[in-house]
Amino acid sequence: MEEDTNSGSVTGRKLFILWLVFFCYLLLGGLIFNVLEKQNEDEQREIARLVKQSFLNNYTCIDSEALEELIDSLLVIQSNGVDPRGNATSPSKWDFTSSLFFSGTVVTTIGYGTITPASRSGQQFCICYALIGIPLCGFVLAALGERIKNRSLKFKEHCQKRFKKADVFYMAMICISGFFIFFLIPSVVFSYFEGWSYHISFYYTFITLSTIGFGDYVAGSNSDKNYNVFYRIAIYVWILFGLVYFILLLAHVSDLLSSAGKKVKRKTLSIRGVKQKHKKNENRQPTRQTNEEISDVEEMSLQQINESNLKTEAEINNSESDVEVKSEKLPEQEYDAEMEMVI
Repeated sequence: MEEDTNSGSVTGRKLFILWLVFFCYLLLGGLIFNVLEKQNEDEQREIARLVKQSFLNNYTCIDSEALEELIDSLLVIQSNGVDPRGNATSPSKWDFTSSLFFSGTVVTTIGYGTITPASRSGQQFCICYALIGIPLCGFVLAALGERIKNRSLKFKEHCQKRFKKADVFYMAMICISGFFIFFLIPSVVFSYFEGWSYHISFYYTFITLSTIGFGDYVAGSNSDKNYNVFYRIAIYVWILFGLVYFILLLAHVSDLLSSAGKKVKRKTLSIRGVKQKHKKNENRQPTRQTNEEISDVEEMSLQQINESNLKTEAEINNSESDVEVKSEKLPEQEYDAEMEMVI
């Protein structure tokens, strides 16, 4: 009973090893990103410096301090969710479709960050909206994922009737079909409508469906393009079903890992049982040997006792026979002595 309870809980040693692996993984990621991105950042800084220098050379009436102030003010405007390019007639980022898309990124916890509430009332409402919307979205996605999972289990039962390795075929079909439906095909669509390369489109699909949501690339957010309303709605539907697919995939992976863990646990328990039986047999063999030795000694002692008893009985018999012979000789000797006296 103690082994079962201890095996189900995480010991301090296991927790320390997990934290150590996690920390080493973070260190590895930091080192690789540092190597890959630091050089690109330095190149972009140099490009920005050259652009500002060429601007100052072309417009000598503007000094470097005025240019830096202009850039700072434009960056502040951009951080408030307004594109500093264009003029007041530029399309708003807070129209109804954009606001609807923003509310979807809030409740799904993607949070691109391209548009954020800048007003105090908008920030307060975003907090209340997220507190209710995130659990509600999680409940809806979990229910939809459970519905799809039950349908997929029927497909799994059908595969078990036809294939020997049904689990492998079932997981392969889920991974391949989901990869095509939620990654490859949407990447082609985004590459066409957004003008991105296929690499950037695939990068965007993964960052979005994994809810990382950096916000460096966001479909339907380019102010220079007039997007159709149905296109933005299709993006949000893709996000919802893509998140459901991720939940379904993680559920199946967790089931496989749990079943594999149970198999490993059974094997370890069987190996422990075999070892314990082997140790018990080894402990029993010396006792058997000692018992056999004791029985041999007892048999030897009994044989010696029997032999000594036989010897004593033989000696007693011999002594009795000698006494009888002597007793027979004494009357004869007395008779001869009397006859001699008569003569």
